[in-house]
Amino acid sequence: MPKKGTPTYQKNEYKLELLLTTRPDQFLKPIMELRRGFGHNTFFRFLYVLQGKEFDQKKQLILQRKLKFIEEYPKQTIVNLNKKIKEIILNNHLGDEWISPILDAIVGGYIYPPSYNLDIFDNASTKELSVKLNASTSLEDIREAWPEIRKKQRTIFGKIKQTYFGKKTGRNLLIALKDMRERRLNNEVVDNVSWEKYKLTDSDRAENILGDGTTRKVNFLRQNRKRIKEKI
Repeated sequence: MPKKGTPTYQKNEYKLELLLTTRPDQFLKPIMELRRGFGHNTFFRFLYVLQGKEFDQKKQLILQRKLKFIEEYPKQTIVNLNKKIKEIILNNHLGDEWISPILDAIVGGYIYPPSYNLDIFDNASTKELSVKLNASTSLEDIREAWPEIRKKQRTIFGKIKQTYFGKKTGRNLLIALKDMRERRLNNEVVDNVSWEKYKLTDSDRAENILGDGTTRKVNFLRQNRKRIKEKI
């Protein structure tokens, strides 16, 4: 078994070897049958044993074969293939991160383990980014994948200002938003006795929001506006 702290890619190499060795009927045989169905010999190679330039060349070859496959076969054939790959994944208790490696084995002739123990889906045109966990995904796996997730997040959504909450930030932010709403929408009221309009003071707002219109609460409200302004 891989030791704790071993990179996910290496752990997935172990998982792949284990599947090929101990579950040939559930994992290896279906892949070989699908290769045969598309006119290929049943044999496929291991991409992860290659290094450097040869590795890059084979990755490019796999891409070319996949593009050719998409051009040659009708859409329904590709949909059906994806369903069969999904069956292999479910039968072997794997996650969606194994879809691409299995597809590459069937169409490209080379198999390799996924980089992470979770699936990262991104679509720049529709502004979508999601992370799908599997039954064995751990917090350690998420942390290891986070730099790649963050990179895709910035690529798709650009630089977005984020609010980081401390222990009191959430409460103060809610107070600031209520204060802002009071000043924008409820800046003027009518006195119940004289029926005259008058503008609300910070003391009135502190009374409405904090339940106390004393000088101390008014000062807190004003200081909170300044602190929270940068976070909104």
